[in-house]
Amino acid sequence: MRFNKVFIILQNTLAVFLIAMAVVMECQYRQSLHRPQHARTADLYYLHAPAGAEVRKTLYDALDELPCVKRIGFCYGAPGVSVGGQWGATAGGDEILYRLYRADSAAFSMLEPEVVENFHAPLYNSVWLGQKAFDATGFTTAVHDISQTLSPRTKGCEQVAGIIEDWATNGENRGEEDLMILAVQRTEDIGWGGWLIETIGDHSEATNSIAEVLKKEANNKQIVLNYSGYLDDLIAENLRPQHNAMRLMEIFMLLAILISILGLVAMSTYYSGQQSKSIAIRKVFGGTVTGETRRNIGQYMMMSLVACAIGIPIAVVAARDYLQDYICRIHDYGWIFVLAVVINLVTAFLSVLWQTLRSARTNPATELKKE
Repeated sequence: MRFNKVFIILQNTLAVFLIAMAVVMECQYRQSLHRPQHARTADLYYLHAPAGAEVRKTLYDALDELPCVKRIGFCYGAPGVSVGGQWGATAGGDEILYRLYRADSAAFSMLEPEVVENFHAPLYNSVWLGQKAFDATGFTTAVHDISQTLSPRTKGCEQVAGIIEDWATNGENRGEEDLMILAVQRTEDIGWGGWLIETIGDHSEATNSIAEVLKKEANNKQIVLNYSGYLDDLIAENLRPQHNAMRLMEIFMLLAILISILGLVAMSTYYSGQQSKSIAIRKVFGGTVTGETRRNIGQYMMMSLVACAIGIPIAVVAARDYLQDYICRIHDYGWIFVLAVVINLVTAFLSVLWQTLRSARTNPATELKKE
């Protein structure tokens, strides 16, 4: 009996720990999936442009004729589509590393970045600095000349158009968020990149229509298409490792709960058989079904409470270590541990209720006749 009790406590400790961690991972995954992008991503399809001006032109014209296509722009990178890093200099002459995105006016209009401050520079050959990048450069709203600092890396863009809210440059939402700069240029001045396509209607139908155009216009030539898909889908794809880890944790959680239920049922069956005579005697001397049920279930619930007292502190430490690497992470998640305790206690209660009731409802005379 002592071994069984210790084993049940260990099972329930593991169960409550896995329940808490599975819920933490689920909430964090959803937080990462829906973290603020500070730019529009809905209904925007990013299609990596193949090499060759002629191929790009014919594909552009064919895509533009599709009924599902509302407008097309050209850009290098977008929320969910990473770009390479560039080195520049701050106002004080220090080196600074940032992510340089490029977009023509149509792509910029579709992305609708959240503008913090507009300096009213010319539309083309100017850059929008993310809020963190602007702060890191040491510029001010009055003094922001980049002609000797950042422009050598921004392809001739020598004016700051304004400040925008930083969109997510780190697709995995772990580690550190990179600084970002968005250069607005003419389409022909953006050497590498892809088409940003705003579609209307069903996404799957639009995807099939775009795929059909690509097959038709490729003319049996191999075209490598990277980062092809809707921005929202690409953002979710960047989080696939987290999604897989979360699902694995949920499987372990369900197995732990199942093992815990089986252990509690087995122990309650054995314990009820051992205590059937004492239950019968207590009922002869005035004991009730309710009282005997409450007394026996209370013993199992006490073991579950001991398991929660052990498992929850471990889960709190593990959750804190798990979340600390995330850029955009959940806060005020204490309710998760309360939920884990409630689930564990309800599981324990339901696991032993039937067997305990069966023993408590047994006719005392029937049980005592066995002697």
